[in-house]
Amino acid sequence: MINEDEPLNYGWAISSAGEHYGGRVEKNKAKYKKYPLYKSHSEHGFIEPLKSFVPSIGISEVRKVREKSYVVASMGYDRPGDKSLYFFDLDAQNKLKNLKQVQIYERIRDLNIHNNKIYLLLEGPHTAFKWSPSIGIISLN
Repeated sequence: MINEDEPLNYGWAISSAGEHYGGRVEKNKAKYKKYPLYKSHSEHGFIEPLKSFVPSIGISEVRKVREKSYVVASMGYDRPGDKSLYFFDLDAQNKLKNLKQVQIYERIRDLNIHNNKIYLLLEGPHTAFKWSPSIGIISLN
């Protein structure tokens, strides 16, 4: 049962659609005992996510674009080719709809929205050990 008088809790690391790194193998047995990652959130007193990305996209930021419209930035952790923005809307029941992916091809570290534009702080590969920073601007018109 969700207690509305307490801060919202989405369940990590008790409930998750994903798995611990390495999965359910012998060396992770103690980790799964302490942090079981149940697939149901609500059965364990947590709020169900609107969307789960499995494997993880490495979410760095979620921002409101307009009323009931949002953008999620990803760094592509477990999906190295998935350095993208995800745009979505919420319907009247706050259910996710119109999920659209826009590939950026660089890690999105941060984003800000101002004057109908998205400003992105990006990291692109420079060498095997360093990342090259850049800034991107996307118009929302």
